[in-house]
Amino acid sequence: MKKYIFVIVVYFLHACASAPHEISIDSLHEGIKKHYYSEGSTIVLVNNLDGTSEEVSLPGCSKPEICGDIVLVACGVDGAIDYLNNTTGEVVANCGGQCNFGFSKEYDSCLKRCPPKEWACK
Repeated sequence: MKKYIFVIVVYFLHACASAPHEISIDSLHEGIKKHYYSEGSTIVLVNNLDGTSEEVSLPGCSKPEICGDIVLVACGVDGAIDYLNNTTGEVVANCGGQCNFGFSKEYDSCLKRCPPKEWACK
């Protein structure tokens, strides 16, 4: 019975985890900002289908998301996903790229370490 109660409590705690939210580039640790969003490394993507355009940082990084003090940055065409500590600027985990595809030799280890335990959002 205790086992089932524990499972139910863990389920509800997981369900109550907050969602990540976007963070402004100006709020990032200087090292993260410089590496992923440095000035002069942007391009303008034009969508000819709907006539819109968007300025994108190279190497094509999406807007950063934050969960607690951990920042998620997704970049490039291979789907590189980095989790970084916004206080120290240190990499917590590199996920994506080889972690996105089941045929990679690293896939099983990626499933165990990604997303990192420090990323408490769902």
